Amino acid sequence: MCMVYEIVDAAVIEEQQLYETYGAEIEQCQKSGVLAVGTLDEVCAHFDVPADTVKETIEHYNSLVEAGEDTDFGRTDNLNQIGGGPYFMFSSVVSVHHTMGGLQIDTDARVIDTDGQPISGLYAAGEVTGGIHGGNRLGSVAVPDTAIFGRIAAQSCVEEK
Repeated sequence: MCMVYEIVDAAVIEEQQLYETYGAEIEQCQKSGVLAVGTLDEVCAHFDVPADTVKETIEHYNSLVEAGEDTDFGRTDNLNQIGGGPYFMFSSVVSVHHTMGGLQIDTDARVIDTDGQPISGLYAAGEVTGGIHGGNRLGSVAVPDTAIFGRIAAQSCVEEK
């Protein structure tokens, strides 16, 4: 299991009115231990994350924002410096929710090659597939998509389409 941590600075907390909008949720998350609020040292200590490394990472990221170019990940928009505290730090577990892109399939769930032709005997459904939703994914459709195209793939395979 891979844990990740998200840091939100005071400017975002205020701009998004997080306390006003999510006060009860913030309190519950703090009680359950998945959210810490305070200085960088305090929130890092809560999750046993090395504060010096977090501070160096923030400094590096802020320097990329100041330069106007994200040379680490290639982001081209929404580059905003991480400002002062108090900070929120959330913990979460990494999981795949949905993959944008992936193998192209047709209405028979056959995998399509780079020339637009079905690959004989190769079918796909679920997270590995792409193109079903276009340029963006509709929320809550991953499970029906997987179930429907899984069934279609099985039928196509049995029928040797």
